[in-house]
This record gives sequence, structure tokens and C-alpha cells, in this order.
Amino acid sequence: RFKKIIKVVRDDVEAGGALSDSMAKHSAAFDRLYVAMVRAGETSGRVSGITRTIVSFVEGGSRAGMKSFIIM
Repeated sequence: RFKKIIKVVRDDVEAGGALSDSMAKHSAAFDRLYVAMVRAGETSGRVSGITRTIVSFVEGGSRAGMKSFIIM
């Protein structure tokens, strides 16, 4: 199921859509916090840095750590 969602997101982005908009359409798969962070990255031009940060927190399983990071 997740593979299918990733394919849809990729297709949306390749068609010119924003990554955050496509992720937001799949709220069961993507946390609102992560969507907001990607949107901020799109606005600031730092998507790659934001996505690396998200990946590191997801791999570490630390949503609480992510919140602490954002508050800082």
C-alpha cells in the first residue's frame, strides 16, 4: 500500500505539483508535522535538508525529538 502511495506522490510531483500538497492528500501515510516541514522547506528552498531531518527522526523513531527540534 505504501509503495502505491509513493508512486502517486512521485507522479504528482513529476506533473508539477508540490511535494507537500501531494503528501497532504495521503494523511494516513504522512504525518501533518512532516507535511508542514516539507511545505516550509519548499518555501525556503531547503527541501533536501528538511527531508534529511525527517528521515533521521523517522529512522530513530523519535517524534518527540522532532517536536523538540522544531521548537528550538
